[in-house]
Amino acid sequence: MAETKAETPPHVEVREVAIAKLPLENPDNVKPVYCNSAQVAMTNWDIRLLFSELIVLPPDNLSNNLRANVVMTPSHAKALAKLMNDQIAKFEELHGEIAWPPKETKKGTKVKSEGQPHSQLH
Repeated sequence: MAETKAETPPHVEVREVAIAKLPLENPDNVKPVYCNSAQVAMTNWDIRLLFSELIVLPPDNLSNNLRANVVMTPSHAKALAKLMNDQIAKFEELHGEIAWPPKETKKGTKVKSEGQPHSQLH
């Protein structure tokens, strides 16, 4: 079966915009946040990225503080995954391979994510 191309109505102007070349504005004065833990949850309609900071509290307690909650369409999430993979490849080309999983230190807290209802990275 031949593929048909939808025609643009004559009263609609179509133009391509290079989004990456647009100046990035910050009208809400968004501040950078630190994150050392990420969780992913999804529905049929969107994907949610939860960025948090795990903080070790003496003597042996952990605090998990949510820093950002980003919701996007699955299409945007797929584009973000490609962008991240491309950037990681460029970083490793310049600085060497990123060890994964990270090396464990003798002094440190090991965090398990068993039983979580969503994907999680530490």
